[in-house]
Amino acid sequence: MPNLLGSVALFTSNILVCTALILLRHSADNSSTRTFYLLAANCLAGLLGFIPFRKENIFRFDGPTLAVIVWSACYCAEYGIFLVFPGIISLSQLIVCNCLAPFIAIFVSQDVQRTALSGGYKLLSIAPILFLIGISYLERTDGNRSDAFAWLILLLVFLSVVISQSCARYVARNRAPSWSQPRLTMLNAIFLALVLSVALHHSRSVLQHSMKISLCLFVGVMILLIQRLYVYGLKKADPFISAMTLCTIVPLSLGIEFIFEHRRVGLAEIALATGYVLSNAVSVKITT
Repeated sequence: MPNLLGSVALFTSNILVCTALILLRHSADNSSTRTFYLLAANCLAGLLGFIPFRKENIFRFDGPTLAVIVWSACYCAEYGIFLVFPGIISLSQLIVCNCLAPFIAIFVSQDVQRTALSGGYKLLSIAPILFLIGISYLERTDGNRSDAFAWLILLLVFLSVVISQSCARYVARNRAPSWSQPRLTMLNAIFLALVLSVALHHSRSVLQHSMKISLCLFVGVMILLIQRLYVYGLKKADPFISAMTLCTIVPLSLGIEFIFEHRRVGLAEIALATGYVLSNAVSVKITT
């Protein structure tokens, strides 16, 4: 039952993540405006998370707090790059990074120590990432996104994801979702504000679009739900089961890009995504 509850929470979080990213990417033509919307939504989610105020919300500088700070910094780097370079990093490419990273994060965060799976089952659970690598290769060689700069940007995103998910697993082991979520989202707003201020200073431009209050409110509530469901799922499910569930966001992202962004999805990508989903399902069935 814990694995089922955790998997459902993580899958729901995946759906909300794809929806929020699509909304933000099409919210404005200007990258600074898109970043500002993400900043405002995180700030709102952080404020909502502190209601009602509890004793546990008092700030203490300890291990989990430091982990949340690093998690937030890497989160802002990951999604900031995605919003600033929409022509280099696609949604499904970002999602592939988010799906390859959990398996590495299990070992980096030492979460592997709390899994009950045997060595053979651990290797089986990692097998679906071969399909992810195939999808990633096809997308990187599609169009004009195979240059060295694009690969460097992708590497930076991947490292950010690994570090952020490692910190997230550490926080999930030691704190409740209601403790981590408001701290994380408020820190996200602060870091994004710093990045945005530097970008605007160097470009000498200002936000020229009227702020969409309804968009910020909607995305803010989504971020609150995403973070709480994410930490809850990591806490409840076995580390390898949670990592596999997080990877279901790959076919979700391909479908959303095809429907809402009219991106041409090749037959090879569809075949790899289908094989990935089926291998994931078999792995979950066997390991549970």
